Amino acid sequence: EGSTAKLSRSHEIVVDPSGLVSVMGGKWTTYRRMAQDAVDKILEVHRDKIRTRAPCRTKNLLIMGSHDHTGNFQPKEVSVLGGKLPLHLTKQYNLKLPTAEYLVRSYGFRALDVCELGKKEGLLDPLVPNQPFIRAEVVYAVRHEMGCTIPDVLGRRIRLAFVDADEASRIAHDTVRLMARELKWHFSQISEAEKEAKAFLHTMTYKNPAE
Repeated sequence: EGSTAKLSRSHEIVVDPSGLVSVMGGKWTTYRRMAQDAVDKILEVHRDKIRTRAPCRTKNLLIMGSHDHTGNFQPKEVSVLGGKLPLHLTKQYNLKLPTAEYLVRSYGFRALDVCELGKKEGLLDPLVPNQPFIRAEVVYAVRHEMGCTIPDVLGRRIRLAFVDADEASRIAHDTVRLMARELKWHFSQISEAEKEAKAFLHTMTYKNPAE
């Protein structure tokens, strides 16, 4: 008998008699290995239909944020331990060091893009007190990370809902307004988004049954 947790988090490549290649199971943290195994299996099964002979090259591709597209920083300088980027953000955008370090950990070199957006739009101020999140992240999530709902933005992008659901609830209205401006929502869409936000954030808040 094996562990059900282990079973659900591992992945397997399955080939249907029709030739359909499927990835079963897996987890987000191994998505590149899952992609590699799937592509390599497709090349093996359908070699007669595909021109390339090279295996999957994801292992050698840089992920977003791992390099500075402006050419001003070396890859090692993205580190929060002795790297130059966090200090650069504090000086260039007048951010507190914990905020700069958070942005670098979360976005890598894309933290520069987040801060530039914040500077241009006047959104470098904190999203909530006593947390490193800034309001520019909401707009960045909509424009560049396909954030379309409050669960998308506060749950899956910025993740404030997991860190402090009460604070997320308090700034949900402001977040909806920022998103509405970007997505050009009408009044009814804004109202629906706020209802969805309330319902989602309610599921993230623990209430002691004894209270």
